[in-house]
Amino acid sequence: MHRLFWRGNPALLLGVSLLLGTSSYLYLHSPLFPLLWLAYLFFVGPLHLFRGACFILFGIAYALFLYSGAPDGGRNIEGVFSISSLQPHQSPFQKGYLYKGTLRLPEAIPCTMSWSQDGRPSAQCDYWIRGRLEQRGPFQYSVKAKELKPLDNTWSLAEWRFRMKERFRTLLRNNLSPRAAALLSSLVTGDVEERSLRYEFNRVGLQHLLSISGFHFAVVILFCSGFLGLFLPERVKLWTLLIALTAYFLFVGSAPAVLRSFITAVLYLVGKLLRRQPAGINLLGCAILFETILDPLAGAHIGFQLSFVSCAGLLLLFPLYEKALQTFFPKRSLSELAAMTRLSPFGHLLSAFLRKGLATTLAVNTALLPLLLFHFHSFPLLSLLYNLFFPVCASLSIIALLASLIAYLIWAPLGHLLFTLTGFWTTQLLDLVAYPPLLLDRSLQFSHIPAAFCLLYLFALFLLLIHFRKRDFF
Repeated sequence: MHRLFWRGNPALLLGVSLLLGTSSYLYLHSPLFPLLWLAYLFFVGPLHLFRGACFILFGIAYALFLYSGAPDGGRNIEGVFSISSLQPHQSPFQKGYLYKGTLRLPEAIPCTMSWSQDGRPSAQCDYWIRGRLEQRGPFQYSVKAKELKPLDNTWSLAEWRFRMKERFRTLLRNNLSPRAAALLSSLVTGDVEERSLRYEFNRVGLQHLLSISGFHFAVVILFCSGFLGLFLPERVKLWTLLIALTAYFLFVGSAPAVLRSFITAVLYLVGKLLRRQPAGINLLGCAILFETILDPLAGAHIGFQLSFVSCAGLLLLFPLYEKALQTFFPKRSLSELAAMTRLSPFGHLLSAFLRKGLATTLAVNTALLPLLLFHFHSFPLLSLLYNLFFPVCASLSIIALLASLIAYLIWAPLGHLLFTLTGFWTTQLLDLVAYPPLLLDRSLQFSHIPAAFCLLYLFALFLLLIHFRKRDFF
């Protein structure tokens, strides 16, 4: 069964092997997990062992080539800073801006620069920079600039992206209440300016909604597909969706979770254009493969880990949980639905909603729980309740906002009316988050979860799920 699984999902095999290769050199500093993976592939079959070994070795060599000369922090430097993103930054004491990009010394390292003074430098070009380099963690650097000089014949989308987001926020503030505008801006752009908003969503386990992920791309695809399907033929609609998704990707930036969502969405639409139905788990493998090649350091990013693990858990565990929950929330055939009384179909819809919501929540949290405890040391029990319904409600807010924007461009009075309705609905959602039921406001607390335990847990869970396939759980 394992051999058949990997034969049907070769991209996942190559992506996981490459990720283990790069991470073993950059972060794990141990051959234990690559050797464990190779031992498993050896029992699966020699061909899979050969492919996995090749990509592990390629990953190690690739990471060694890119980052073998990574400098130490705590010294003065001169180099070229290429900016990839710019966003507002708020600390407990002041507001400013955070620049993210690559610093070339000449070795290239990821670096951030904060700016809280007046006269913010434009992010539309590269800069020669002189300042103090500090190391905050493995391959995590920040620089305190003492001198900046713009370089001619260089460019970046970061300034355009920042200005477009500012215009979007201004539009929302002019048409919505401050609270509703702050939430919808965070849901669409992924930039959270209000610290209280982040605290409230963390409290109920909904922080994932404030970071752009596959959920947001799915909502955009759902809305655009329904809207464009009203007047465009299928193939033209798919091409238009590709353009719209690319524009949204350029608008929000290329964070690891965003890039994963964009790659999988594009591959899915390309598969539809080619009249093929790609497997979701294989699309996930393609995203791991491409993203690790583009940025071998992405594996240590929290967004990368949570995005890929939650997606894998959803693809592999959701069918298992949904089938188990059919005992309590049974499926009905069309003939059974036709024989029901007038109100019974509404009960069936509610039952199906609860079944799918519970299956989704259990699938994602089963896969993510050790990682959440490792990074945040707590797991709010309210997350199990709020994730049953709140993502659907938030998606309705995003869809209503997109409809309001289109109506606003066509006829302003209609747009204002839809903005009013969107603001009212979004405010109700904010009240649900701000005032949760106190009886359930409890959390699982763990001061320390070893990283090795998380990896072993995911490895064992993944192999167990493949094994269960032959028992017809899926």
